[in-house]
Amino acid sequence: DNPNIMIRKILILALSATIPAAMSFGAWEMVDNFDGYADQAALDAVWTQDMDPDGENGGGVLLDDSGNAVLQLNMGATTAETGTYNVRYYRAFPEIAPNSGMSTFYFRFMVPSVMDGSNEVPGVIDVVWGLSPVDDPTAYGDYAPLGRQEFNQSIDIYDTDTYVEILETLPGDTWYEMWWVVDTDNRTVDVHIKGGDTYTTQTLIADDHGWRNQTIEAIDVFLLTTSAGTLLEPKGLDAMLFDDIYLDTAGENLASPLGGAGWALVDDFEGYADQAALDMIWTQDMDPDGENGGGSLGDDPMEAGNTVLDLAMGATTAET
Repeated sequence: DNPNIMIRKILILALSATIPAAMSFGAWEMVDNFDGYADQAALDAVWTQDMDPDGENGGGVLLDDSGNAVLQLNMGATTAETGTYNVRYYRAFPEIAPNSGMSTFYFRFMVPSVMDGSNEVPGVIDVVWGLSPVDDPTAYGDYAPLGRQEFNQSIDIYDTDTYVEILETLPGDTWYEMWWVVDTDNRTVDVHIKGGDTYTTQTLIADDHGWRNQTIEAIDVFLLTTSAGTLLEPKGLDAMLFDDIYLDTAGENLASPLGGAGWALVDDFEGYADQAALDMIWTQDMDPDGENGGGSLGDDPMEAGNTVLDLAMGATTAET
């Protein structure tokens, strides 16, 4: 007998923002793109700002970035002599349910450059960003998956009980895309980044990093925490920009919700109730001199529980 061919997943690399509806980029839901706020008061009605007492002028404000509204997160000015001046800035989003498999959280960020003498360098910041199950977070222990970008411009991603430095200095004045693939069953996160000359293609920078707060509650808060340090030991001094926050609770989604080049799923064969449902989407056109060829739903022999397209060669009766 002729062996069958098994096809697991079909994707298309879309090189244009014009994609047919049947090949849309997953199930992205916009959390915030900052374009809909009439003024600062409207922003403040959605985002919560919780500031330590030993400082001022920290937190988020709307900024016009070449006609596009973005969030400018200021470190603020510290008056603390000990400890640090922290600002917690956060908002709710549609919940990621516990033990619900994979979800993907997406946002863009940039650190504007500042002048250091006659040299232009990335701003000095200290920002922790991540997701939390706590409605009114007050501590770093309230983060589930989290990462941080510090004054040396390195990016660290937390793994179970400590930060792991992932990236060295990133150039300023460059927008980066970041995807967080959140595994609620195993309480881990994968982190991907793309942007600038450093990461011209999407790159996996953290794989299966354990959450800090190993919660079994729903995750529904995007939390940013700044640290300005003390008068004697200042930390964050400048600003960080955020924009285009999206969520897909349907699974891993590594396409960009902003369109453009990226992979879009055509078929992974998981959504068909039965063979009749497959036959409504896939057309089978057989020559008359044979039988039993064509496609059917099958089980992946290499990965239990995964559905594939089992493409049979069939039996021929043709003499010529």
